[in-house]
Amino acid sequence: MERYFGRTPFIKILDFFLDSKERNNRMILNSIAQKTGLHSYSVSRFLKKLVEYEILNEESVGARTKIYWLNQKNFIVQVLMLLKDIISAVEQDETLIQRIREFLEKSKVLKEFSVSEII
Repeated sequence: MERYFGRTPFIKILDFFLDSKERNNRMILNSIAQKTGLHSYSVSRFLKKLVEYEILNEESVGARTKIYWLNQKNFIVQVLMLLKDIISAVEQDETLIQRIREFLEKSKVLKEFSVSEII
């Protein structure tokens, strides 16, 4: 997702949690920092935002330790997971973009939008 939305700490952390291998994992701040390559202070700031937006869940497991995991019940998170899966599929199969365009043009899902505005 960084390729499409920029290389910011927020996107890097979000992308990490949306990765299909990490979607069900519960992690502490230091593990997230290590796996994303970001400084723990930056990770802490952005985790607060992701919890505030209800994208991540947070639970205290000690006096100063919290665990974080993806809030898969949140509709926005479900859309983001789908988008991440589509991006991954498109990166593996260039013809997929054209097939998606053709499908969207034939479907009535996007009545008010032009496909070219979205893709």
